[in-house]
Amino acid sequence: MNNANIIKTAYGQLGTPYLFGANSPNKAFDCSAFTMYAYNQNGGNLPRTASAQYTATERVDKENLKSGDLVFFDNTYKAGISHVGIYIGNNEFIHADSDKGVTISNLNETYYKTHFAGGGRAKNINYNSGSNSVKTDTAPIINTTENETETNSLWSNIIKVITIIIIIVF
Repeated sequence: MNNANIIKTAYGQLGTPYLFGANSPNKAFDCSAFTMYAYNQNGGNLPRTASAQYTATERVDKENLKSGDLVFFDNTYKAGISHVGIYIGNNEFIHADSDKGVTISNLNETYYKTHFAGGGRAKNINYNSGSNSVKTDTAPIINTTENETETNSLWSNIIKVITIIIIIVF
């Protein structure tokens, strides 16, 4: 299982709508089905729920996160671990957001900073040269804020996807 492939699979689902309990690629995901899909398509074996994924992974401090690690959040819509995404580097993660669908967010946004519960590293994941980033991190950083409009967020995601495609092709 390779972290770059996990992220490539995740990026392929950008824009997929959110639906609680859903686990259909290109149709709808909830957060844990999205992470499970990205991992399991690449030889992983993540369980179905965010709390079960938290239990099944090794704890990683925020400063030691590597691209492909899971990031967990607590007390979002219920007590305990209740949201999960995939870290992509530069304090950003890709996840199935209940309002935006599969999107990219920043761990420094107040909401995510407040609810951050820790990182999780799956067993048997191969990291590119032991780096904490993959080629997706070489894309230009587009700073986001809590007040960013949905239009800016959409353009930000489009630019990132185009950059990823260019990196993969060349």
